[in-house]
Amino acid sequence: MLESIKKVLYAGIGIFAISEDKAKEIIAELIKQGEITAQEGDKLLNEIKEKAYQKGRSFEESFAMKIKDYLKISELEKRVEQLEKEVGELRQKLS
Repeated sequence: MLESIKKVLYAGIGIFAISEDKAKEIIAELIKQGEITAQEGDKLLNEIKEKAYQKGRSFEESFAMKIKDYLKISELEKRVEQLEKEVGELRQKLS
């Protein structure tokens, strides 16, 4: 299971790296052809990076929630809290 999760995350990172490289190539070509200035190219690349970062964060949060749901972590956390409470009550009774 953990290996599958790693593969999905690494694939996402790889896609982002390829996309960034491709964007740089396209922007460099546009600059070379005189379609945009170097300054405009930098601005465009920064905008692309920011949008990719935002999408990545959104995906990361969604993916994390799905993994937690799949592994039922929230249920386990609630059960641990309940057990801690019960242990505390038992300690009080024994004191």
